[in-house]
Amino acid sequence: MKTLSIIMSLFLIGSGAVFAGTSDHKHVGHTMSPEMKKQHETMTTIVKQWQACKNALKDNNFKDADLAVETIIEAAADIDSFRLHKNADKQEQFAKQCNVFRENILKLKDEIKRKDADAANNLSTKVEESCKQCHSTFRK
Repeated sequence: MKTLSIIMSLFLIGSGAVFAGTSDHKHVGHTMSPEMKKQHETMTTIVKQWQACKNALKDNNFKDADLAVETIIEAAADIDSFRLHKNADKQEQFAKQCNVFRENILKLKDEIKRKDADAANNLSTKVEESCKQCHSTFRK
């Protein structure tokens, strides 16, 4: 039973790191390029700030939610230069999905400024859906 608990704990930790985009995977056979390193740093920033935003919204802390979203908006400016992990030939689709993400983040920022918790939570779901769709298409 103790072994099962350890295995489940390791699985959950690993799953969380992968879902969050912060897994410590290496690009096998070569050193990570500065561009790829920047890409990983950008996504790590977005993931951390997204979690901060969600936590702040849970507490109706609109000030901290706004700060987190603003950091996401700034970091998301780098997404256009990303080298795709898979489906690299679908750059146009990637750009469209990035635009959906950005539009939803900007709408979320507006709802946070209005202090509309219900609308912000609804937009949070849309933001997460856009992330999942993009990752399922373009991330290994």
